[in-house]
Amino acid sequence: MIDRLNIPRELHQALKEPELLGDYKLSGYEDWLEPYELEEIDWKVFTQPFDGETTIPEGLLSGAIRICNTGCEGYHLYIFSGKDEGSIWSDQRYPFGRLTRICENIENYLENLRRYGRDHITHYEKFS
Repeated sequence: MIDRLNIPRELHQALKEPELLGDYKLSGYEDWLEPYELEEIDWKVFTQPFDGETTIPEGLLSGAIRICNTGCEGYHLYIFSGKDEGSIWSDQRYPFGRLTRICENIENYLENLRRYGRDHITHYEKFS
């Protein structure tokens, strides 16, 4: 099912670079729907365009995958559909109540990840 999503080649390629994977870095395919399994997801709702509000019962936002776990139930999201397609958002709804765009495209996001390593999240986040 994930292969049907509009995921750019750059993100797939980055997942082959071990230095970009791990805690506070890129999450592997198996964690894009964290903590749920593919079989648990309502794909009809999940693949609707991202609007920042529509969620499936599990709390995942429609049109977005979790590409980085920032800790404490926070994630960086790659938006795969809707008017914000291709951008990266910070999902800090729990505990901070924020959902904000942090990067215009995956190329810039990956560039910052390569530059800052696991500290790239502090480049985008204010955790208070």
